[in-house]
Amino acid sequence: MKSQTNKILLLIVVPAITYGCGQEGHVAENASRHTETENSIVMLSEDQATAAGITLGAIASREIFEKIKANGYFDAPPQNKAQVSTIAAGYVKKTTLLIGDVVKKGQVIATLENPEYVRLQQNFMEINGQLDYLKSEYERKKILQEENIASKKNLLKAEADYKSTLARHTGLKKALQMMGFNVDNVLTGKYTATLAIRAPIDGTVTAVNLVIGKYVRPEEILLEIIDTDHLHIELNIFEKDILRIKEGQVIHLRIPSLDHEIHEGEIYLVGKAFDQEKRTVNVHGHLKDEENTFIPGTYVEADILVESHVIEALPRAAVASLAGKEYIFVEIGRKGENRQYQRVEVETGRRSEDWVEVKLADQRKPGGGVVVGGVYFLSSALEEKIHDH
Repeated sequence: MKSQTNKILLLIVVPAITYGCGQEGHVAENASRHTETENSIVMLSEDQATAAGITLGAIASREIFEKIKANGYFDAPPQNKAQVSTIAAGYVKKTTLLIGDVVKKGQVIATLENPEYVRLQQNFMEINGQLDYLKSEYERKKILQEENIASKKNLLKAEADYKSTLARHTGLKKALQMMGFNVDNVLTGKYTATLAIRAPIDGTVTAVNLVIGKYVRPEEILLEIIDTDHLHIELNIFEKDILRIKEGQVIHLRIPSLDHEIHEGEIYLVGKAFDQEKRTVNVHGHLKDEENTFIPGTYVEADILVESHVIEALPRAAVASLAGKEYIFVEIGRKGENRQYQRVEVETGRRSEDWVEVKLADQRKPGGGVVVGGVYFLSSALEEKIHDH
């Protein structure tokens, strides 16, 4: 009988102990969750929040672009560059240009002199006089031949002399015109020993190879002129990226040596020649703002926007990293006169220079405002709070 009573008591006590242990475990779990929640919250007074630069924003849809980085330089198209030389050799008599000077098409940029210029004009004048005589002689013998008064041989000789002289006359006239001499003045005996070198295009002088008294030949480059009003961009794209480059894509440019401002352009032409040594393809771009002061040859860094994505994003400054995890802070309300900010773990995805994709564990946007300014201060304050505990 006693043994039976002990068994009944044991059955009553064991469930009681089991229940007590379960309740204790539940309490401990709740306490742990409470502590964890407490350790993720920072409270600041209004003055503290202002001093820390706390500002709020929200997770919102943003368009970001995948970018391909490239480098290159500014250049001018061939029709906007000129290397100036002389048609006839001569001595430099006058020049006033310096590198950086702006010139207009047709402007005299240097003056040469040479006695040969005078002899060339004299030759033209003499041949011009001969031409009139030979022409009249040819026409006279042609009439005589028709009347059977002159021989055929004499007519052919007169014709050959006339046409040969006409060819020399035409050639000399063209040469004088190309050199810039006024043929009408030459025909009236107004010879000149100087030759004016004129600018073939509008632009800026980028090289000068002139000294007073220097003897220059036709093969020498006297000046270089570049029209910088229509500069373009020459970019080198690596082999792995070239298939993603298309005409019309936007380019964001930076000039490290001048400033860090972003300038915009677009892809105008994708080259078809592959540089085997560099493993690159040349891409030609145009600036959208033609009003610029860039210098040809200036090095540029470029981001080519190749593909866009719409993401749920926050400013990059809104996301804090700690121990391999990433967090944001959300204002969850007030406690007395203090504001409460809770740290929430997030996953991040695509990034741009300004934005980062944010994914919340429960896929729900936070009810309060997200802290986008002062995150570093909140992170430091929270870590100090946890350490003190």
